[in-house]
Amino acid sequence: MEASEILNNANLGNTEWGKRIITAELASEFTPDDIYLATQWTTCACGTADKRIPRYKNEDGDFVKPHDDQLQTLGYLFNREVNYNNFIGAAGTLIAIEVRSSIILGRMRKNGGLDS
Repeated sequence: MEASEILNNANLGNTEWGKRIITAELASEFTPDDIYLATQWTTCACGTADKRIPRYKNEDGDFVKPHDDQLQTLGYLFNREVNYNNFIGAAGTLIAIEVRSSIILGRMRKNGGLDS
């Protein structure tokens, strides 16, 4: 199975990172821009999942890594998969990030932290 099929089956083929992964798979490598964006918390798959997920701020006031430890770990894994041109690994990690993000948002909604 290819990453494109995995992503399309998960309805993530048309997301920002879904498109990047599919394009990279067709080209047999991620672009330098993809690799750079995957290293930044605000532009990696975690940062683009949902802006409402709580994140730490750095000393400049910019939002950086998420509070959730599991999401942080997935972000590091996603970066690694992109750096190693592992398209299937990147696709699987993107799916895991989306699932974890949904769990976080569901908990926030349940606890009154999000409008329904």
